[in-house]
Amino acid sequence: MKLNHDCVRDVMLYLEDNLELDDSIESYGLANILKDYAPDEVVYSISKLVEAGYISGISVKTLASGPSYIITTITWSGHKFIDNVRTPQVWTETKQLTSKFGAVSIDIISQVAASVISKALGI
Repeated sequence: MKLNHDCVRDVMLYLEDNLELDDSIESYGLANILKDYAPDEVVYSISKLVEAGYISGISVKTLASGPSYIITTITWSGHKFIDNVRTPQVWTETKQLTSKFGAVSIDIISQVAASVISKALGI
């Protein structure tokens, strides 16, 4: 399955706005909220964000719905990613710069976004 970077960004932004301390969000519940993406796309993005260490979550497998996650927190790396890609202008420019390469990692996207911000700040 292909990782949708827009979906990854939207998942992270949603979690930042809605995940409270000592709270959790279930992946299929989040998939029902993020209507721009197929449920499997959202759950796959969440699974990769857990693997990458951007969010913490518990994997739950059920016979009815397949793999699912209970998301418990955003990690330090996750917050750094969100801070780099938060603004629509930075996100648009980052996508334009990285689109030349067909596919790039989330870590590279975060680094490109940070360089877009640094350039805008003149540093």
